[in-house]
Order: sequence, then structure tokens, then C-alpha cells
Amino acid sequence: MKYSSPDNESGHVFDKIMTILLLHFWFYQLRFIGICTFCYQPRPDSVAVLFEVSVMFAFITDFLRGRPKEESRNNARAANEAKSRNNNRTIKFDPSLIDTLKKDHSKLVTIYGSMWKEGFEKRDYKKLSSLIAEFKAGFQSHLLKENVKFYVYLEQSLADDLHTLQVVKDFRTDMNEIANAVIQFCKKYAHQAFTTEMEQEFERDYIKVGEVLTRRVSMEENELYLLYQPE
Repeated sequence: MKYSSPDNESGHVFDKIMTILLLHFWFYQLRFIGICTFCYQPRPDSVAVLFEVSVMFAFITDFLRGRPKEESRNNARAANEAKSRNNNRTIKFDPSLIDTLKKDHSKLVTIYGSMWKEGFEKRDYKKLSSLIAEFKAGFQSHLLKENVKFYVYLEQSLADDLHTLQVVKDFRTDMNEIANAVIQFCKKYAHQAFTTEMEQEFERDYIKVGEVLTRRVSMEENELYLLYQPE
């Protein structure tokens, strides 16, 4: 998301301030959702569940369709600009990192949707177990790249901007908490046979985790990734 300032010289500062404000908003929204993810919820009836699932799939579809088309990041130029500044850093700027993380997002969101449509909805728990295992492995690989390459680089590059640095650290902590909830969901339902109680719990947990997951992806791509720039 970009903003324009009437003062060209202060435009960059204005953009950064607006990004930080939006990060604060998303941080508290995600924290609230994350806290509520596995809180007790009344057992949903089938109509309510189907409605909530359809809303979540609409959210996923809107996310995938609404994502701006991949724009050329002029990788060669970015790499050249960053080269001289990266020599003394633990993690160097990677001009292809954001594109890689976005591709991970697309794959993960697609697999998550398939869990319901190809697995749970058809009561094919063997297929569901396979999709959950695939999702879990992809999610953990994505987290590793994000934590090592993205967040560490941001914390290095923002070392002189203490306020923005603290916002990023808060987000990193909160994202790790959400990630733990997603991994627990995967472990809980990595079975090839479900009881009636597990079926009801899966419906509830799937919707809650899906909401957190899609909002996390949208927040990262629309706000947090904008801070990843060559120095």
C-alpha cells in the first residue's frame, strides 16, 4: 500500500509512518484473533459451519485474485545497490526473497483449501491426513525462510530506527505464536480416522485457523514486506 505526500521530500517518511501505523493496527487485530483461536466456541450446527466455511473460501479467493500482479523488482539493480552495503551483515539482501515468500503463501493457501474440499468434506481422512502433512512441511519450511532471511535482515537494517524495529519484533513474536497454533492444529488432526467429536472440533478449528492464516498472509504481503528494501 502506497501513500502520497504533498511534500515530495517528505514522501518517503510519510509512507513509512503510514506503514508503521497500519502494522500497529494489524498487530492488535491478529493478536486478538490468535488469542481466540482455540478458545471454547459453541458447537456449530451444519448450516452455520457451511456458511462460515464459504465465507472463508471467499476470503481466500479474494486474496488470491486481489493480490497485485507480480511487478518487476528490477532484481539486478537492487542487487547491485545492496552489494556494497551487505558485506558486513550476517544476512544479506535477497532481491528474490519476497517473490519466493509470496509463492509459498499461494501454495499454502491452496493446500489449506484442499483440506476441506478434497479431504474433510468427502470424509476421505486418508487424503486429509496427506494434505495436512504436506501443508505442515511447507509451512515449517516457509517459517524457516521467513525467520532467518526476512526478520533477521529487517532487524539488522532497522537497527537505527528503534520504534520501527520494536514493531517488527512484536510482529515476529506474535507471528511465531500464531505459527505454533497452526502446527498444533496439524498435529491434532494428522489421523486417518475421526470420531464424531473430532469431526465437530475439526470444523470449528479449521475455520478459526483459516481466518488467522489468511489475515496473516494479507498483512505480511500488503504491509510488512514493504519494509524489506536494499539499504
